[in-house]
Amino acid sequence: MSNPTSTRPLHSRNFTYGSDSGTQPKVFPPPTLGSFSLHGYLEGYKGAAKVRRGIYVAEHCHELSTESYMAALDELEASTYNTKLHAEVSKRLGQLGVSVVTGSGEWKRSADQMAMRENSELQKEIAEAKSGNLVSVCQRAHKGLADLYAKMGNTEEAFRVLQSAREFSGDATDHVDLQVSAARIAQSTFRWMQVSTFVQRAFTGATAKQGTIWLEGTVIQMQASFGDSKWHDVAKGLSQLSISESDAPKVFEAGNVTQRDIALYATLSALMTMDRKEIKEKFINNLGFSKFFEAMPECLELLKDFYASKYLAMLALFDQVLSFCVLDPVVGPHVAHIKGVVVDNIVVMYSTPYMSVSLEAMARELHIASVSTLECILVRLITSKRIVARIDAVSGYLCKHRVDPRDATLAHIEKMYKVFDSQVDLMKAHIMFLEEESRRSSSSKTQRA
Repeated sequence: MSNPTSTRPLHSRNFTYGSDSGTQPKVFPPPTLGSFSLHGYLEGYKGAAKVRRGIYVAEHCHELSTESYMAALDELEASTYNTKLHAEVSKRLGQLGVSVVTGSGEWKRSADQMAMRENSELQKEIAEAKSGNLVSVCQRAHKGLADLYAKMGNTEEAFRVLQSAREFSGDATDHVDLQVSAARIAQSTFRWMQVSTFVQRAFTGATAKQGTIWLEGTVIQMQASFGDSKWHDVAKGLSQLSISESDAPKVFEAGNVTQRDIALYATLSALMTMDRKEIKEKFINNLGFSKFFEAMPECLELLKDFYASKYLAMLALFDQVLSFCVLDPVVGPHVAHIKGVVVDNIVVMYSTPYMSVSLEAMARELHIASVSTLECILVRLITSKRIVARIDAVSGYLCKHRVDPRDATLAHIEKMYKVFDSQVDLMKAHIMFLEEESRRSSSSKTQRA
């Protein structure tokens, strides 16, 4: 039986999550997060997003490969006409020793025929609408044609059709609708720069910054910002996000992002960029955000443990959450960086109250593999001046620098002297200016006399 990752990854042949080098993806064990199930993870996604997530899981976890590829194949047959990707997934299943259902050939023929028929009907509708100058009909048909090309896996053609549809957009609402449609297609293929461009175009000059289309655009932008490593933007933006129960189905209807994703992006970004006070105020006590935590309760538990300084429990759960995150195409490429930043933040906060602390005790409390690993972290934090201390290798303690009050007084006096000296220089310059002005005035009067 062949290894499913023995050839170039499928996701790099289509639209990549990371690099497009075609190198073999890193493989991980199944998640240790107790609430994880592949069906539950993929359930909220639709269409191309669900297919690509299934493929990503299959290529990064051998134990889940068969189930993930089967889920991707089922979604391909249920909601797309992408026969090329269907053939590739079927081939991968064959390499795993799984015989694809014989009806797949019939599905391919049926999908090709339906795609051709829909294409013909939409092209005819566009031509008739153009001749009759029916702007709204023409725009709707263009959007339908773009959706068809996206279902076929031809996203470039879908973008071209939506670009053409801009000629027939009547008002600002039509413009926003077209740009968000383009953002959805880019979002389903994880093209974050394109997503951000389309969303910015959608809301540039928009007068009504409200409604479900505005909320959906905000959610799309938050996912793109996370995929693009803009952690501060995500934490700030999601802390202000409020979606009512009645609006949620429409906002998440496209199936490219789920409420669980929002909880996860907010939690990871907050742990990286916010202090405990901000986390409590903007997320833990934020009733408007509580509905997202219901989709992934572990996120709220992480933030509460972080706020309460329960670092051992928090880091144990954090590792479980990250074991799931490595199989997510949006979060996965950033997991190593996220863990490093969060651990750094915890080390800084843990050491803050103490004048000296045992490295062995700190490593044990913070769930760090060894004292030498902790020392490497501390050296980095000391070098960057996030911790003002020194490592006593003999005693095995981190010792903070004690500032002598006399040194502090001297530093204050030196600072005052520099301020006074700069003020004296300014006064001298001003006097010289006034003297020069006086000479010029006298010279002018003499000449007139």
